[in-house]
Amino acid sequence: MNNAPYLTNERMLLSLTAQGDENAFAALYRFYYPLLATHIFRITRMQALTDEIVQDVFLKIWTNRSMLSTISHFKTYIGTVSRNAALNELRNLQRKEARHKVWEKEHVSAVEYDHFSLDEENGADQLDIDSAIELLPQRQRHVYIMARRQHLKYAQIAEEMHLTRGTVKRYLQLARASIAKHLRSQISGLILFLILFSNFFSSR
Repeated sequence: MNNAPYLTNERMLLSLTAQGDENAFAALYRFYYPLLATHIFRITRMQALTDEIVQDVFLKIWTNRSMLSTISHFKTYIGTVSRNAALNELRNLQRKEARHKVWEKEHVSAVEYDHFSLDEENGADQLDIDSAIELLPQRQRHVYIMARRQHLKYAQIAEEMHLTRGTVKRYLQLARASIAKHLRSQISGLILFLILFSNFFSSR
């Protein structure tokens, strides 16, 4: 980020974005997206993770836009924020991998389905969850309902649906990821960002 080009009207764009101007935010996004993507990829070496982090950084900037007018060096600020976000994500991945190895070592416990309880136990709206479940592929939906609603174990689900325990586990992972993605899409700020994201790439 040290050799990044300078945005001549940056101060004005920051001020307008702080006031809620979506066009000004889109201009900042178009300018800084490729710079941040390159910066973060050097840290993560994973393109999918890089894209996710860049989107999250811009979402946070838009969500906290009222403070933009107080930032003196935005290029330094956004570089630091994105670097910290990348390092945090890498640490999270390491922790998840470590937990997964422990889980694999200990096998499936009597409460194995609780690993997939995040979306229904953190206060998410039940209607949103139900609509997300309805969007799942049929087998994923059946496996998820049997695990989360009927509280069946992997072995019971596998036997009833004529699947392997590994397939049951995978279906639950995919279902949980899809439900979490659906719930995140309900956030208005994220919807706004995705619209800007789409417009940016359609104009390239």
